[in-house]
Amino acid sequence: MFGKLLKHDLKNSYRDYVYLYIAMMAYALLMPLILRFGDSQSLFIGFIIVLPTMILVIGGVIIMFRNVFSFIHRRLYSEAGYLTFSLPVPTWQILLSKVLTLMIWSMVTGLLTFVSMAIFFVSFRLEIAQILNIREVQMVIDVMVQALKNLNWGWVALSFVEYLFGLAALFTLIIGAMSLARSSLIKSRRYLVPALVFFGIILVWGMLSNVLMVTIFGPEVHYVSSSSMHPDFMIDITNTQSVWQYTAVSTVLSVVSFVLAFMASNWVLENKLEL
Repeated sequence: MFGKLLKHDLKNSYRDYVYLYIAMMAYALLMPLILRFGDSQSLFIGFIIVLPTMILVIGGVIIMFRNVFSFIHRRLYSEAGYLTFSLPVPTWQILLSKVLTLMIWSMVTGLLTFVSMAIFFVSFRLEIAQILNIREVQMVIDVMVQALKNLNWGWVALSFVEYLFGLAALFTLIIGAMSLARSSLIKSRRYLVPALVFFGIILVWGMLSNVLMVTIFGPEVHYVSSSSMHPDFMIDITNTQSVWQYTAVSTVLSVVSFVLAFMASNWVLENKLEL
C-alpha cells in the first residue's frame, strides 16, 4: 500500500516540475547556439551568459519551494488530503510518502540543473562547431574520468547519506510546521507562528550542533568543516581522519534531526490536525 501511495504522490506532482525541466534543457541547448552568432569578447555576450544563468538558478529555487508548499497543501490539507487520511494506512506512511516525494523531486531538480549547466559550459568551451570533434570530446571525458578516479568515494558516500537525512529532516519539519498551523494547538490558517517555530527550531538545533562539534573537535572545528569541502581534499586524501570524524558526527546529527522531526510531525498529523 505504501508503494501505491508513493506512486500516486509522484504522479500527482510531476506536472509541477515538467516546465521547469523543459526550461533547463532549452537553456542548455539553445544558449550555446545563440552565443555562436555573437562576439565572445563583447559585454553583450557576457550579459546574456550571466543573466539567464542567474534567472535559471534563482527561478529554479523559487519554483522548487513554491512546489513544495503547493504539494503539501494539496496532498494533506485539501479534499484530496481528507481522502488520503481515510485510507487504511498508518499516518507515518502518509508522512513518509510525502517526504520521499519531495526528496525525489528535489534531487531530480538539482541533478538536471547540474546537467543543463554542464552541457551549456562544455558546449561553450568547445564552441559548438567542434563538439563533434572526437579528439576534443575525448580529452574532456578523460579529464572527468581522472577526476572521478581521484575522489574519496567512501567520504562521498558518507556525505551523501548526511545530505539525504538532512534533506528529509528539512521537508519533514516543513510539513510539521504547516500542520501545526492547522492543528488544535493553534487553530489558525496563518503560517506566521509555524514559520517562527520552524526557524526557531532550525536556530536552536544549529546552536546545539555547533556546541557539540566544538566540544568534540575543539576550536579547529571550523577548519575541519571548511577543509572537508576544499577542492584539494578531493585529490589529496592523506591525513583526513578529522574530516572523516566531522562528517560522521554530522551524519549522526542529520539522522537524529530527521527522527525527531518525523516523530513530532507524525504526532501532530495523527493527534492534532484539523482538516
